[in-house]
Amino acid sequence: MAIICPACLHLNQPESLSCVKCSQSFANRVTCAACSATVFAFSRYCYQCGAMVQTERTLIYEITGELDPSTNMLTGDILEQEGDESLATTFHRHGVRLLHRPTSVFYDLPLLSSPISIGKRSDSFVPDLDFRDLPEAEFISRNHAQISFSPQKFYIEDLGSKNGTLLNGVPLPPEQPQTLTFGDHICFGGSEAFEFIFIKDQPINLEHLRMISGNDRAFELELLTSYKDSVTTLLNDLHQVIETRAFGEVKPLASQVAIASYNVGADVMNLLAKQMEDQALQQATQVCEKTLNSLREGMMQIDLFMKVFYGT
Repeated sequence: MAIICPACLHLNQPESLSCVKCSQSFANRVTCAACSATVFAFSRYCYQCGAMVQTERTLIYEITGELDPSTNMLTGDILEQEGDESLATTFHRHGVRLLHRPTSVFYDLPLLSSPISIGKRSDSFVPDLDFRDLPEAEFISRNHAQISFSPQKFYIEDLGSKNGTLLNGVPLPPEQPQTLTFGDHICFGGSEAFEFIFIKDQPINLEHLRMISGNDRAFELELLTSYKDSVTTLLNDLHQVIETRAFGEVKPLASQVAIASYNVGADVMNLLAKQMEDQALQQATQVCEKTLNSLREGMMQIDLFMKVFYGT
């Protein structure tokens, strides 16, 4: 399997000892036992499937993405001795987000904090997710809610806020954690201005793709390659119609992206495309443009997934 460099994303030959482009060392790479993706020495969880990587390492690193010019190695700080399963790789930490429905803006959840506090800052309190500067912030309590997690599950809990928290339209009982799953809608304070969707940001749902392909890796790659080509064309078409405000053409194009994404297990792409269908009806140009940018980011992640997992 080809090796993709974690520093510059250059694709290298399987026998490479270091990246031919930036000289990043591959000496400590390992393979995920669950999905066979290439995982590097700083990994604790596989960035593709989320499975814990069993290595002989003793340290976890916070990767900055910068190279030390003296060693050509990624720089970072030691975070924790191995054994604390609440910590993960950079991908794992940034792979869980809240999608703000009114603006299509993503909020990364800082998974080094547990629980993750949600509210608005004051002189004596600064939550992990601070919504004080957003419109209609009066609906949000200072310490409104929190999201916590275990190695396998995420939970949301209303902290007795004044205006409450809704999960999929149902009010949460105060101080009783409820399980969060992919695609759940969360509304803080009962205001549509604070409606979010919970995202587990994995590029491809492997379980779904394997079911569709009959666990045939060659067929999976064929499906993803066809998907990538067709959706790239659709996104270019969407750019044109959004730019000219031809909103009547946005919805059918977005619908094609949603259907194609569902077929290959691109769950986040499917959800974003459905968002755009709704936004087209509202003729919201700027919001559609933001969603289009998120769809393009999603395609980049799928392209990276294909390079790492299938060696394309």
